Amino acid sequence: MFQNSAAMYNLRMKYDESENVFVRASRVVTDKIGQGLSGAVTQSDMAEAIAEIRKVDHSFDKEKFIKDCQFEIIPTILEAYMQGKVEVLKDWCHEASYSVLSTIIKQRAEAAATLLECKVLEVRDVDIVMAKLMDQGPVMVLTFQAQQLTVKKTESGINDELLENIHYVWALCRDQEIYHPKSAWRVLEFGIQSSVKLLV
Repeated sequence: MFQNSAAMYNLRMKYDESENVFVRASRVVTDKIGQGLSGAVTQSDMAEAIAEIRKVDHSFDKEKFIKDCQFEIIPTILEAYMQGKVEVLKDWCHEASYSVLSTIIKQRAEAAATLLECKVLEVRDVDIVMAKLMDQGPVMVLTFQAQQLTVKKTESGINDELLENIHYVWALCRDQEIYHPKSAWRVLEFGIQSSVKLLV
């Protein structure tokens, strides 16, 4: 699982060109996680991260965590970002990632087009590709796909619909001071690998 980690998770990826404002804006990621995970990542790193999580969440299970991410955590964070709900994002992000995402939202709000609808239709293929204990706490790096619908009203008054399948890579860090397992995860890094337009 970890043999291609160095190539896959230098988070300075070349993202596909896209007309989607969310994809273009999200190319900005920080270097901290890339530096922290740049070395060889092993099964012992995964075991060490899970052991740290279980100091607080004794019943932590990877498969249950993946399901929680797929159906609750990821859709909540992603729709908050798409819909510009900065207060929700603030609860779910580390300070650095929140600063980047909230700035993008502010810039997006100043754009000419008006967003009428932003919706996550489906999240699938969620996978934990690596884990490591870092200064911020235990970190899980996830890849997943999300099908997203964006409807914009242009200056000419025409509704422009964009349906995309987007491949994400996120780093989630557990806040060890929070006991509740579904509320304890924070976005440390928010990256996009690629996007594909779908017919509406």
